[in-house]
Amino acid sequence: QKYFPDRTCAVRHSSHPIASSIVDVLNRPLVSTSANISGEPDMYSAQAIYNRYKQQALQPDLIFDAGEIPNTPPSTLIKLGEDGKIVVLRQGEIVV
Repeated sequence: QKYFPDRTCAVRHSSHPIASSIVDVLNRPLVSTSANISGEPDMYSAQAIYNRYKQQALQPDLIFDAGEIPNTPPSTLIKLGEDGKIVVLRQGEIVV
């Protein structure tokens, strides 16, 4: 309840080849939180993630450094309203 006050969570399918390969090999979903923090600039490299978290009490358990990723819009984030209609929470590359 502390981290999900509205009792929801987001699910996405990554198009990144490393994430897709891990899912394929394990034949299981890969569960993770975003390295980005809501309201702060997005991070596009392992070094940026390391720098952001190095002084924090809670740090990532593992960072895969696959090189800098392209600066692309964030994922489109939607939820189904109680009436069954789609509500856009964050507009990204996919237009809803």
